[in-house]
Amino acid sequence: MNRTDYQREILIDEPSDQDLFQGKGHEKTALALSQAISEFQSQDRAIGLDGPWGSGKSSIVEIAEHVLAGKAESGGTKFHFFTFDIWKSQGTAFRRTFLEHLLDWSKQNFPNKRTNLEEIEKQVKGKKRELSTDNQTLLDWYGVLVLLTLPFLPIFYFWARTEYEKYTKPETGSFLYSWPMLFLYGFLFLTVVRAVFKQAAVSEWTPRGFWNALSRTLLIASKQYENQTITQHIRETDPNDFEFQETLHRILETVQNDKNKIVMVLDNIDRLPTEEISQYWSAVRSIFSNNSHGKPKHKNSVITAIVPYDRQHLLKSSDIDDGGHADSPKTDAAISLEKRELFSKTFDEVLYVAPPVMSNSRDFFETKIAQALPHYKNGDELFRTYLIFSAVLTGKNGHFTPRQIISFINDAAGMFSMHQGEFPLTTVAVYICFREKIETNPAILTEPSFLDRKLRKLAPDADIEANLAAILYNVDADLALELLLDSRIAAASISTTSAELYELSISKGFDLRVDEVVQNTASEWISAGDFEQAITNYAELLSEYKGDSKEQIINSMIEAFEEVTSISLLNRSFEPYLLLLSMTNERKHPDLVGKVIKKSLPSKDDVASLDVSDGLAWSDFLSTLRSQLGLVKTDGQFGDALKTISLPKSTNFTLGVASMAGEIDVPLVSYKHVFFGLSDEDNEIINFVSSYSHLGVKSVSELARAKLAKPKDWIDVGNLIIDEIKNYEFEESTKFGDYLDILAAVWLNTDSKKRNEISISNFLKSANLYENLHAHFWADVSHTSLGSAVFIARQQHLDGQLPQTNEHASGSISEEAREGFDWFKSVLVGDIILGDEANNRIAENVIAALQVTAWINQATSSSDALINNVIQKTFSENVPKFTKLSTLLTSFEYLKGLLGADLPQALEKYASNAIHKDDFIEIEVAATPHGILTATQGSKSNGWKKFRRTLEDAFTSKDVEGWRKTFEEEPHELAVFDELLSSGTFKISSPDYRKNYLTVFLRVLRGELTSVEKDVDFDAMFLAIPEEFHSDLFRSIREKLSDVDPAGMERTAEAFPGLLKSSLSEGGPIRSVEKGNVVRHILCTALETNNQKVLAMFIELGRTKVADYIKMSDDPTKDMLKGCMEIFSKAERDRSFFEAVNNVVNGKRKLGYWLPFTPFFVRANSSED
Repeated sequence: MNRTDYQREILIDEPSDQDLFQGKGHEKTALALSQAISEFQSQDRAIGLDGPWGSGKSSIVEIAEHVLAGKAESGGTKFHFFTFDIWKSQGTAFRRTFLEHLLDWSKQNFPNKRTNLEEIEKQVKGKKRELSTDNQTLLDWYGVLVLLTLPFLPIFYFWARTEYEKYTKPETGSFLYSWPMLFLYGFLFLTVVRAVFKQAAVSEWTPRGFWNALSRTLLIASKQYENQTITQHIRETDPNDFEFQETLHRILETVQNDKNKIVMVLDNIDRLPTEEISQYWSAVRSIFSNNSHGKPKHKNSVITAIVPYDRQHLLKSSDIDDGGHADSPKTDAAISLEKRELFSKTFDEVLYVAPPVMSNSRDFFETKIAQALPHYKNGDELFRTYLIFSAVLTGKNGHFTPRQIISFINDAAGMFSMHQGEFPLTTVAVYICFREKIETNPAILTEPSFLDRKLRKLAPDADIEANLAAILYNVDADLALELLLDSRIAAASISTTSAELYELSISKGFDLRVDEVVQNTASEWISAGDFEQAITNYAELLSEYKGDSKEQIINSMIEAFEEVTSISLLNRSFEPYLLLLSMTNERKHPDLVGKVIKKSLPSKDDVASLDVSDGLAWSDFLSTLRSQLGLVKTDGQFGDALKTISLPKSTNFTLGVASMAGEIDVPLVSYKHVFFGLSDEDNEIINFVSSYSHLGVKSVSELARAKLAKPKDWIDVGNLIIDEIKNYEFEESTKFGDYLDILAAVWLNTDSKKRNEISISNFLKSANLYENLHAHFWADVSHTSLGSAVFIARQQHLDGQLPQTNEHASGSISEEAREGFDWFKSVLVGDIILGDEANNRIAENVIAALQVTAWINQATSSSDALINNVIQKTFSENVPKFTKLSTLLTSFEYLKGLLGADLPQALEKYASNAIHKDDFIEIEVAATPHGILTATQGSKSNGWKKFRRTLEDAFTSKDVEGWRKTFEEEPHELAVFDELLSSGTFKISSPDYRKNYLTVFLRVLRGELTSVEKDVDFDAMFLAIPEEFHSDLFRSIREKLSDVDPAGMERTAEAFPGLLKSSLSEGGPIRSVEKGNVVRHILCTALETNNQKVLAMFIELGRTKVADYIKMSDDPTKDMLKGCMEIFSKAERDRSFFEAVNNVVNGKRKLGYWLPFTPFFVRANSSED
């Protein structure tokens, strides 16, 4: 576009003599006004035009004037309208100004009356004064003398030159002493003397006064003579009411007659400031109030006045007369009537100007904006501008006034032209509509809800907020956005909540400005202590913020953190800094974690003032930090950072840290260096125990784990606590209990070789101890601290024999102490049963003291209820980590009876935590208790699995002799082997084992081995042999059958039922000799001795197989079978069983039997010979 496209024309808002409004309401009001003027022309009258600003009051006056002018052309009276703008004349003498304006207007409109009017004007302007002045310079005698000598200067010059040339010769002397020079000296002397006299005549002698006198002397003029003439018009003050009325009537009498009347329009009184309205209201009333109810002095001096006003605006002035009822209580109706009365008393006629209704507002708008921007041809922008105006500035009645339209167009066109079209016209229109809002609160531009969706569609400017700010500040849009947002972002960053910052984050331009604001103001935040709040707010914002500047904000916050010299742990002030971890990338965590920890560590200057609470605060900080790192899944960097940290050299601080080390899982060994030192004069430990007794055990345990305290330190601490307990009367059970717990912990952590240096024996001889124990714990035998006391006493006297106190020996023991001693003694041996918590505490201490074996040994030799309960807790609810497996195996029977159903679970925990690889070296089969394999059957613990494998290896490695001894001489080992097989899936392929197993079987069958373990499952031992060897074993048995002893067969059927049965028919093909051996040595022996178990096995084989066996036997065997069958028939009384046997042997249908005593095999079939 060209520059001419932005040129504008200013629209003048002038009253119109036409009614442009729908309904012609102004025309009706103007007719009523003209009629009133015509009726009032013979007497003083005032007419009020009541209507709001812009309602067209001035236009009504113009229309009325036009109507009256038309009547004058028809021969009527001509009314001349004199308009006096009160608003423009404010601040001047109202009455004089009014008269002067009226006279000036009258001279122009009534030129034939000019002479008379000028005479009146002279009186109004005031008096005339003339002043004549003649200025002329006068010289004093010194000045005259100086001027008279001036003509002689050339002569003096030549004289002085001649004299100078004479004195140039060496013999003539110096020119300074010549006559010309002496003459000059005299002149200068005369000048100085003259100045001295002048200064003396004026004042006392001063250097400055002399200098001024010398200056006046050299000016040579003494004074000036004045002669001049000045003419002045003297204006006196504003005329009083009488003078004003007289002058006004004279003017009116001069210009008015029957054909010419003046109508005075006193306009714009409602534009005055509220505080000035009352003053001007009185002045206006003075124009037409004099003689308003009487006859005028002259018929041509009648006053007709019109006062347009906005009633609501005038009534805001509290000084306007309210009718004399200011102090009376009024209802709303009464107040309304009084307001009307106020104006009815002032005016003879009040015409109300109704709000205008403009039917063609769009056409009027388009016409006017085309006039204002004659070269701008963007019709769409112009139409949108009208729609914006219509949407925002719609009047109360839903329509506009011409003044509103013209005013809006002038403002919009002026601003659009001033910026040379830099901003869209629609954007300028929005600014004009919301100008007051924007200027009052520029920050409103950053609120997303500032413009609704409709206005954003009408003003489609993508950068409308920035452009509105640019218009406001008259700068570039980028700079405007900076001015607009920076201060708000800075303030919102440290606000008490992040809500304001979040609202700003969705504002236009936030992404562009936020990072720079953080960089520029971070130092101020740190100095003022507001940086923590800023971190909190930005952490909350960034959790949801998706803007482009997210990474820049994070980087700026991390850079600002570098300026933080220290982080206070007081009141958890460190928490905001931990939020930096949630903001940053994982790659930055290691460096950041290290810096956060170092800045939080107390400085060297603070070491002297550090106490336990500071150590506790440090631990709280580390716990919170670790949790935060866990949330962001980088807690592994925590330990790396701690390795670079050296704690302050303060024992109190270390005690505080140690007390929380276990709870927060940050042991003292995690640090690079930890200081702990005690001297003979130090009281840190006692003070710590006294103030933080509940943390004492934790501190002692952690210091011991870190090996910070020397052996002597523990001994000294233990004896100090003993002295406190012996000599102090505890009022609180908690504190007394804490002391007992700490003493137990100190004893536990003292080197076992040095423990006797802690005076436990003297401790147990203190009557005060038992008095306190009974006083605090007799009603609560579950108290863990009572458990600590019992542990100390019982560990010292494991047999439970408590020594008497010193007071017992001296006979000075009190009744309370005696009662406490007897009560504690009963507790010590289990006559009074302790609660679970107390027993558990004893068990924990026994484990920690590595005394489980000693307590078990005591229990197995001389058990009592206390020791049993403690051992039971040791294994069921704790893990005796340092108890050897050999001790467990030795005491298994005791533990089995003690733990009962809890045994498997206890063993499982033990194996998972207490079995060590060295324990398996000492394992022997002979030392393995019966039942432990069953108790650990199915264990998932590697410990018990390895234990089982160790036993399996021991059995696998046995040779022939070893297995012989196991089967024939070591019933315990055989039982262990049997338990190993029955509780697992152990297979043994050793040929030595197979050989010995077969030998044992045959020897039992022959009656050579008569002692057979009845509780051992020999069939399971056979199944431990891999299946591929079974057939060979069966054949070997059949081949080696000979000399079967009837009693041996009975024992074999009892001990080896499955093997015996299987050997009869399995492992084929079976040779004739094998079949014959079975018939001769097994069947015949069974028939002869009526061994029903064995006979049942043959019944189960069936007629077919038995007949085959018999058939393949030799004749002697067959004959022997007949004899044995005959013996059997005579001996068997059970007919059905006999028939079953007979059917199998002789070939008739046999019966089917279920053999419950041979579960190893299947149901008999029903085959037929």
